[in-house]
Amino acid sequence: AQLFGSLPAEQQADLKKVCSISAFVADNIAVEGEYFFQQVRSADIYQQLDIKQLEKNLLALISSSRDGNLADKTQIELELPTEEQLFKALRIFRRRTQIHIIWRDLLRLANTMDTTRMLSDMADVCIGQGLNHVHAMLADKHGLPIGKRSKHEQRLLVLGMGKLGAHELNLSSDIDLIFAYPESGMTTGNAEGRRELSNQEFFIKVGQKLIQALDNTTIDGFVFRTDMRLRPYGESGPLVMNFASIDEYYQDQGRDWERYAMVK
Repeated sequence: AQLFGSLPAEQQADLKKVCSISAFVADNIAVEGEYFFQQVRSADIYQQLDIKQLEKNLLALISSSRDGNLADKTQIELELPTEEQLFKALRIFRRRTQIHIIWRDLLRLANTMDTTRMLSDMADVCIGQGLNHVHAMLADKHGLPIGKRSKHEQRLLVLGMGKLGAHELNLSSDIDLIFAYPESGMTTGNAEGRRELSNQEFFIKVGQKLIQALDNTTIDGFVFRTDMRLRPYGESGPLVMNFASIDEYYQDQGRDWERYAMVK
């Protein structure tokens, strides 16, 4: 009540309107009351956020999670978060951003394309930063994945299919993903003598952990329901394939609708 009373009458009316229409906002805005009332008072919540600002917001949360002060700390540090800290930061970021998107949508400050674009950008940021941190965590355990021919470090490529690929996500959408990596090879191991893994084994671990980071439900909720069934061979296929194998699949075995989905 004290926070509500600190708002101007126009913003009080906006808050009443949004909370009366959206059960999600009504249930979640009080979880971080100080943060959200500051967002309303400053009018930040009324503004469209681009992908760079969203990424900055998530990186600040990941950084601050290490110090247990998610509301205030903004300095970005280089140390890796723990898995628990990463999962928590992603879910808080999702809650804050979705409330921001719903606020603008229900007050008619955003058109449909603005809303779906910001939701899709949010997903891109969660996937990209989730992948960066998961890769670093596993490389710390198993060493860097190195290409057999190129001798260069390999990175997982995440293809966003369906609504995500077309920037058409809505608030209830899941995300359809395909995982790929450039070439086969081995990891370098680590200083503690942990055994090397094949790039296939390494990136399967990366993919599994990324799905957990996005899909698992914790005390803070989840980020996105993640569907991997559009990958080559569907549920019976490997979670991750290298570029050559995927190229061969689409050339020789891919069905028409799979090629159409890839074009989208």
